[in-house]
Amino acid sequence: MEVDTSNALLARMDAMAQQVSVVNKKLEKIEAVALKTPAEPTFICDICGGPHESNICSFIREDQMEESSQLWMGRKSEF
Repeated sequence: MEVDTSNALLARMDAMAQQVSVVNKKLEKIEAVALKTPAEPTFICDICGGPHESNICSFIREDQMEESSQLWMGRKSEF
């Protein structure tokens, strides 16, 4: 009986080792693809916190447009 238990455990350990081997091969393939794929830069806007550079933030552009139109209106009335 003890031999049968040992053989069963060895067989189970062998099956588990094969499963680990399969998982490792899949991970190697995933890592290879990840290394070949260039990472996209991640930007966080300092103004609104959005996923873009601060210099292209539409929030600031709207504010600037409002400011410039107010300045223009003020200058027009001076003439």
